[in-house]
Amino acid sequence: MKDKDYVLVIGSAHLDILAYYDKCEEEFIDKKGSFEYSIGGTAFNIAVDLARHSVPVCFYTALKKGSLATEFIIKRFKKNLINYNYIQFEELLPESGFIAHMSEKNLISAVSCMGVENATLNTETLSSAIENSKFVVMECNLAPHQINTVSKLALSASKMIFMGGVSESKVKRAKNVYSSEENQYPLELLSVSQKEAKAFLKDYRPNEDPLNICKQAKAKNVVITNGEQGFSVYTEKGEKLDFNPPDVKTVKSTSGAGDALIAAICNYAYDNGNVSWKGSSIIELIYSYIEEILSVNTATIDGSMKDGELNFEKDEEGKLEKEFKLSDKINIIIGVIIALGTIILVYFTWR
Repeated sequence: MKDKDYVLVIGSAHLDILAYYDKCEEEFIDKKGSFEYSIGGTAFNIAVDLARHSVPVCFYTALKKGSLATEFIIKRFKKNLINYNYIQFEELLPESGFIAHMSEKNLISAVSCMGVENATLNTETLSSAIENSKFVVMECNLAPHQINTVSKLALSASKMIFMGGVSESKVKRAKNVYSSEENQYPLELLSVSQKEAKAFLKDYRPNEDPLNICKQAKAKNVVITNGEQGFSVYTEKGEKLDFNPPDVKTVKSTSGAGDALIAAICNYAYDNGNVSWKGSSIIELIYSYIEEILSVNTATIDGSMKDGELNFEKDEEGKLEKEFKLSDKINIIIGVIIALGTIILVYFTWR
C-alpha cells in the first residue's frame, strides 16, 4: 500500500448479534426466532465493502486488548487485506457489541455498546494516519470530541471527509464536526436515513431547500435514504436529486445497505478525486454495492461467523493437542541429550 493511496476509515468494529423473528411474534416479549452472528460496525462494514472492490483501506479504531471479539475482527482485516497498523489495543475498554431485533428483513430496534468512544485517541498516530491517506471516512459511533478532533486534523491536512449518521440517537454527534468561517462545508458527504435526518435536521421536510440542509449538515453533499423509496441527494449548489432503489427481486436483509451506499460513493471519489452526480456512473456503482448487501443476511458479505468459528471447545482441544505434541518433542530431545551424556560419561570412565 503506497503512501497517500488508501482510504482511512475511522470508527467502530465489533461483534453483531442479529435476532430474526416473524411479524406474528411482535406482541410477545420473548419472541421465537433465529440468530445470526457476525462482525460489524458501520466503519467496519464500509471498510470491508471498499476492500472487496479493490480499494486500499486503512482502519483506525480502539479495540479491547485480549478480547475474543478482537481476535475475530483482526482475522477479518487480514482476510480482506485491510491495513490495521494504526489500531489502538487497550485493556480497560468495555466489550463492544450490537444486538439487533430484525422483523420482515428490517431493523426494528437495537442495543449497542461501542468501546472506541471510551478511548483516548492517540493524536500523533491519528494525525500520521490521516496525513498519509487519500481521504477520511468516519461515523457517529465516535464520541463527539473524537469527531471534532478527527475532522480538525483532516481539514488541517486538506483531506475530504465522508461521514455516516449510524442511528437517530447518535447522528446528532455530527454537529461536532469542526468548521470555520473559511470552511462552512467541512464534510464532502453526510449520509443519513430519513429517521436520522428528522432527528438531526431542524424541522426537516423532504422538499426543504437543499442549501439549508447542506448548511445544517456542514456538508457539500447530503444523502438521505428512505428504504424502498430510494434516496435523495441535496447539494451545496442548491440541487435536489431523487433516485429509485436498485431493482432487487430477493432481499434477505436491509441491514448494511446504508453503509454500502457510503462505501460506493467513497469508491467513486477514490477513482475520480471528487463526488459528482452528473451522468450515471456513480448511481450504477451505488446500485451494485447495495445489491450485493441485500443478498445476504448480515451487513457485509464477509461479516457472517462461519460454522465452528465460535466453537471454543474445539479450539481449546486443538491448542492443547499442539502443546502436547510440542512437549513430546521437547521430552524426546532432552532424553536424547541425557542419553548421549550418559554414554560419553561411561566411555571416559572405563578408559
